[in-house]
Amino acid sequence: MARTRSHTKNIRKYNKKPRKNGRKTHSRRQKGGTEEDNVTNFQTALDNGVDVNATNDNGNTALMEASRIGDTETVATLLEKGADVDMKDNYGWTALICASANGHTEIMAMLLNKGTDVNATSNTGLSALHIASLNGHIETVKKLLEEGAHVNAKNNDGYTALMWASEHGHLEIVMELLKNGADVNAKDDNDYTALMWAVEFGHTSIVELLEKAIKTEQETRSNKQKAMGQLENRVVKIPSLQTLSHRNIDTNATILYNQAVRDDGTVPPLGSKLGGKRKTRKPRRMSRRKTRKHTR
Repeated sequence: MARTRSHTKNIRKYNKKPRKNGRKTHSRRQKGGTEEDNVTNFQTALDNGVDVNATNDNGNTALMEASRIGDTETVATLLEKGADVDMKDNYGWTALICASANGHTEIMAMLLNKGTDVNATSNTGLSALHIASLNGHIETVKKLLEEGAHVNAKNNDGYTALMWASEHGHLEIVMELLKNGADVNAKDDNDYTALMWAVEFGHTSIVELLEKAIKTEQETRSNKQKAMGQLENRVVKIPSLQTLSHRNIDTNATILYNQAVRDDGTVPPLGSKLGGKRKTRKPRRMSRRKTRKHTR
């Protein structure tokens, strides 16, 4: 299976390990100092009355930087001072995405408690669940799913969290995503499924798991179709209100009939046992000839 240029570009962009060609890593460190230095500078600025939501040249706020490096104390301070949890940098990353990318579950929980959007996405459609699944942070993935993260959300290239986890060999995360309803048959913009990516990168355990999930899904679909067919056949056998009225059975009989069908799934025979009252028919008037003959 050929690896697409678009996909290769994205993997290099989001890979945590430095590449020999010098491409940027996940941390996206800023020029002029370390992330720790940046946070210290932000804290000093806050003490001097600077806006808590002030940004640098890349659009990063103090909250984003502190969330990225896992500085819980600074995050707590910034939140107390009213830092905007949903602000985005120039790449569209929020503080939650920054925290999720590095597995800082405690900080992520703090942000979620402040009402940050769990499904916010970057400029490339990357969500917190995507990046946590890609980087293998299982506890972060669990927390995001508990908070309502869309398990089948796609980025701009059609990749789901399940595809990221399958490609990068994160078996436990694949299991968690499947347990929470991940679509095993979803395809990206190049028609690749999670199984295809797992096969290409040789993650045997994940391949076996996904194949089993696909088989189970197919069996479930087949059973549903069979059940629907049986239901349609049963509905055909159930008389309508109009039919029942033609058979001189009143509305009360119809209600009892429908209840009986719903309770045990069978179609009982129509008749007085259903509680309906049949209309009484007037006796036929005999002809004069027959009347005379009868009275003799």
